[in-house]
Amino acid sequence: MNTLQDVKHLKDYDNTLIVDQHGQTLFFDMADLQILTNLGYTMDQFVGRNITAVYDNLTLEDSTLITVLKTGKPMEHVTQQLRAKNGFTYISKNSTYPILDTQGVVKGAIEFSKHYYEKQDIHVLKDYPQHKNYRKNNTIHTIEDVVAVSDQSIRVQEKMKKFAKTDSTLMIFGRTGTGKELVAQAIHNMSNRSLSPYLSINCSELTEEKIQKQLIEEGLLEKINGGTLFLDNLQALPLEAQYPLLRIIEQQKIYNQQTDSFVHIDLRIMAATNIPPMELLTNGVIREELFYRLHILELTIPSLKERKEDIEPLMYHFIHFFNAHMDVSITQIQEDAIKACQQYDWPGNVRELKNAMESAFHQAEGHEITIDDLPDRLQAHHSVDMHETYHLKDEVDQFERMLVKKTFEQTGGKLAESARRLGISKQLLKYKLAKYELR
Repeated sequence: MNTLQDVKHLKDYDNTLIVDQHGQTLFFDMADLQILTNLGYTMDQFVGRNITAVYDNLTLEDSTLITVLKTGKPMEHVTQQLRAKNGFTYISKNSTYPILDTQGVVKGAIEFSKHYYEKQDIHVLKDYPQHKNYRKNNTIHTIEDVVAVSDQSIRVQEKMKKFAKTDSTLMIFGRTGTGKELVAQAIHNMSNRSLSPYLSINCSELTEEKIQKQLIEEGLLEKINGGTLFLDNLQALPLEAQYPLLRIIEQQKIYNQQTDSFVHIDLRIMAATNIPPMELLTNGVIREELFYRLHILELTIPSLKERKEDIEPLMYHFIHFFNAHMDVSITQIQEDAIKACQQYDWPGNVRELKNAMESAFHQAEGHEITIDDLPDRLQAHHSVDMHETYHLKDEVDQFERMLVKKTFEQTGGKLAESARRLGISKQLLKYKLAKYELR
């Protein structure tokens, strides 16, 4: 592995594991830390343990890490089915390399891996951080996760980019399930605070005592200094907690008892509510002085029923995500299923759609999701009259696929240039490439 070309494939891996010359775990960085719980270990228990002791079906002979330690030679693109002592099973695809000292003696090994799960374990992907570069700042979302095809969503995305350039407070309004925290995290990761921590706090759990004890005395605000504080469910913030919070925002400093001094706090504050912001004020839910401190900028996320052009791209977005981490591959969504989703009103918004796709992923028997795989409430909204329009749409899709494929090939697979030639956004091009299986 001596050239740049040799190591390019490492970007496709999610996890890193380092062991010493005896196979003892020294360091790990995993996208899915929840897997440790599934394996039956805490982080402290995992570090220092011999790698073969973690799994029920891993021996000294078939462990890639132990083999590399013995031979001093890399093992690339290896697929293993691993079973923990408690029975939890998953597939690991990995590349493993020896760590040598200046004399060429093996001192350890490093393994890069990606995990794939069976359908019954799809729940482990709930808070999966897909973006490795942002894993350390407590976020799992970036602007790439904002699917914007409709005019409404494109406007939201444009505002997000503008708001990321300022430190002014921002109030995000959207009905339940529209993706308010996704938007907040994406803004944080586009800002100059992206290397600093992001902290989300549920306002319904805040009290005056918790603000004093957890945020101030235990140093939580100091730990995220320079980062972003996200106040979720602002409409549930108790009145008793509003003044202490306002005082922190106004003074931008807190008292550190250990050093007997005041500490300056530099935070970008974003808040989210599922109630229209002005109603919070007129109904006395939020104190006037706090409201205006938090309401310098406002961003409204439209409900899914207001942007139905985003439904099909979102369906493929979620299926692509599940495909990337599951030991199953769905390549197509039947037209009936798409139409059924487009006719439904989605009271639970994007969250409900993602759950529906997860359910359909479970139900699918082959490589295609059909209308029968969708939850019953969606099937009930499907109109059989839509069959008459399929032939024209099929012809349009066929022509569009050909055009996208030709342009993508002409540019040598360059996303930005292909999007420019086609006159569409990179986000929309990504969706079409996935839809037509061109990438």
